[in-house]
Amino acid sequence: MSACNLPTEIIDEGIKIKGLFKSGEHESEASEIDYFLCRYDYKNIIGKSDLIDSILCVCHIKAYGDLYIPDISYAEWQCILSSYANKLFLLKEELIKEENQILFDSFQYGKKQFLFKRDVFNWIIKPNCVIFLLKEEGKCFNDNLVALDYSGKILWCSLDTITCKDRMGACFVGLREGDDSENIIAQSYVGINYVINALTGEIRESIIVK
Repeated sequence: MSACNLPTEIIDEGIKIKGLFKSGEHESEASEIDYFLCRYDYKNIIGKSDLIDSILCVCHIKAYGDLYIPDISYAEWQCILSSYANKLFLLKEELIKEENQILFDSFQYGKKQFLFKRDVFNWIIKPNCVIFLLKEEGKCFNDNLVALDYSGKILWCSLDTITCKDRMGACFVGLREGDDSENIIAQSYVGINYVINALTGEIRESIIVK
């Protein structure tokens, strides 16, 4: 999974830590973890990095570790936090690695200029192209799915490849790898998942999920 999305193990461990905070009535700390888990996938690359850093900071300076958690030893609690911090550190490294693979800072899409670090919140990196989900002023918009080559030239976009009555059907909120290396799955706001050929933009299948 790309570093733009939280891996399942980080989500599961985060939920466990949030539950432990609640058991000790540490509601503020539980809310911090909850915000991280719920918002990470929807932040741009700067926001993702900041969220990781915020949790790493409190894990390492023992702002979390010195809190009393009932029915668990201090050593066990420290071990849980250390394990979580290690996973977050690896996620941060992967985020930086993926960021460094994108060799252009901005690109033209339609009549607008988009910045990679500011306007892209989800991406898939392929050998011949990168696929981006975009936000404009922090909000998703219709036809925010675009594929580019490594020079920043647009190869295809959802406006070219997806036919739908209401373009809200081409407003995307999620992106993930398909079952094989050729395809991606783009999740639309209205509950349709499109299986798309990453290189050509061809729609292989559309699946109603709600």
